[in-house]
Amino acid sequence: MAPILPLQLYRGILRAHRTKLPKPARELGDSYVKHEWRLHKGVTDGVIVTKFLTEWKGYLDNIAALPDKESVQKLKPLRSSQELLNQLSEEQVGQLYELMQAIKEEKQGKKK
Repeated sequence: MAPILPLQLYRGILRAHRTKLPKPARELGDSYVKHEWRLHKGVTDGVIVTKFLTEWKGYLDNIAALPDKESVQKLKPLRSSQELLNQLSEEQVGQLYELMQAIKEEKQGKKK
């Protein structure tokens, strides 16, 4: 397996967001990616770095497999947010909450 180069992976994720996600999802995804990468910037433990990069590589592979955003926008609207929220596990709800908090903090930081 070829080594995962962090900067190329980071840029690849942001590029995939531009081509695969509609604007609201892209903004959300970009904020989350930037926040997570900033949090892990100073990590020196090789095991943690490897796991971090491997997980983000898997994420990029999933995003890359999506149809382009123009195709997605032609699809029927998703079910209501409440329906989707009810289908999430407790862990997924927790992750969604953490994402929401990170985005709020990011927005508050930009306003200052």
